[in-house]
Amino acid sequence: MMSVRACGGFLFLLSILALATAWFAERILGLPPCELCLLERIPWKITFFLGAVALLVSGRVGAISNVLAIPVTFVGVVLSAINIGVEQKWWESPFPACHAPVFKGGSFSQHLAAMPLRPVKPCDAPTYLFHLPFSMALMGGVVSIIVMIALIYWAHAYFTTPRKRFRHSASFR
Repeated sequence: MMSVRACGGFLFLLSILALATAWFAERILGLPPCELCLLERIPWKITFFLGAVALLVSGRVGAISNVLAIPVTFVGVVLSAINIGVEQKWWESPFPACHAPVFKGGSFSQHLAAMPLRPVKPCDAPTYLFHLPFSMALMGGVVSIIVMIALIYWAHAYFTTPRKRFRHSASFR
């Protein structure tokens, strides 16, 4: 069974990898993120913090930190599923920032004034990293599912394995 700190280190490193991949795609490759993509990073940031706590503080606090990462990764899975559905055009995005603005009437200067300062990428346009046949939302969802299953397995093993309880003998009193 993996220790509390090893599980925390696993969460910590995977969170760094996920966030570094998003940073690399956005800053180095110049791929703009959509609103849903930005939201998908939040569970990874929380998991980074929880993994750091479990890595630094062993015992009950670290174990609780690892267990709290389970619902956080589930939120990541749900956000990825929403994003994949929008990319595949199974449903509309729930966020208004994911839709291209529609202008009706008015002058050209009014249209320019109404445009956002930063170009917004629509959520229904998938982002493919290195021309792989699956989108970044799908990659993030698969990794989130794997992490969530690994955490559930770890929590089950951790909390069902009997541990030695040390009792003070009379000589220590």
